[in-house]
Amino acid sequence: PACEWRQDDWSTKAIQALAFVRWKQNSFTEALSMFHSMEGVVGRSPSLCENIGHTYSALGDYDEAEASFRQAVTLIQPGAQEVKKAGMLLGLAGLQTKRGNAAEALASAQQAY
Repeated sequence: PACEWRQDDWSTKAIQALAFVRWKQNSFTEALSMFHSMEGVVGRSPSLCENIGHTYSALGDYDEAEASFRQAVTLIQPGAQEVKKAGMLLGLAGLQTKRGNAAEALASAQQAY
């Protein structure tokens, strides 16, 4: 992106936007690289860890995906971000289903509600 050189909020938004475009284009490896570069700039956040988890899952790296989803859940701040926790737990449940762990998936899905 043209504003990437700026190293400010706009460059971060540009990297994020391009990462999502690459994700939607099924260029998951490129998207993952961009998400990790954002992580180096803005630090880890629940939403970024969730995005990284979905990307690892799309790449078939379920161990890394699960670690990212679990980290996303632990980074949730009580109160303001509690609503996001349900989505992250459902992402984890979907991953656990893909791995054949029905009991764990059920527990994660129930925790989301």
